[in-house]
Amino acid sequence: SQVGHTTAQIMRTRPPARKSTGGRHLTGNPVWAGSVQTGEDEEREFVRPISKDQCRSLRHACRRILDKARELARQSRAGTALTVEQSRLLDFTTSCHEIYLRMLDELSYRKGWCVPSYETVMGWTGLSRGTVYNALNTLRSIGLLDWTRRFIYSQSKEHGARSEQTSNLYRAHLPE
Repeated sequence: SQVGHTTAQIMRTRPPARKSTGGRHLTGNPVWAGSVQTGEDEEREFVRPISKDQCRSLRHACRRILDKARELARQSRAGTALTVEQSRLLDFTTSCHEIYLRMLDELSYRKGWCVPSYETVMGWTGLSRGTVYNALNTLRSIGLLDWTRRFIYSQSKEHGARSEQTSNLYRAHLPE
C-alpha cells in the first residue's frame, strides 16, 4: 500500500479503492464475504438433491465437455482461432472430470449435501491442492458446479465466541 500511495502521489492520481473480501463476524474473527452460517436456512436452501436421472445427465454432460475440450485442444494446436467460450473449455482437463464425477457420487449419496474440504478432494483424487483449486474454479466457470462458503460459530470457555471458515457446500447443475 505504501508503494501504491507513493506512486499515486508522483503521478497525481488516486490509488485504486481496496476491494472488500469479507468482514468480521460479531465475534471479531474474519469471515469471507457471502459466507453462510452452518445450520441456517440459507444453507438448507442452497442444497439441491439430485435424482439418478439427473446424475446420469450430469455425467453425460461432463463426458461430452471433456471430449469437446480435447477436440478444441487439437484444433488450437493446429492453429485454429478459438472463441472466448471455446478457450474457456480448454481448461477442462481429466482432473476436472475426475473431481466432478466424485462430487456427483457424493451429491447423489448424501441427498445434495456435498461439503468436502480441499484435503478430502485431494485424498479422493491424489491431486495437489493447486490442481484441485484450479479444477473447481474451471467447473464453476463452465457452469457444472456452484458452491457457497460456510462458517461455523462456536463458543468455548478457552477461546470464547469464534467464527471459523469451514468447507464449502457444493451443488451441481447442467450448464447452458
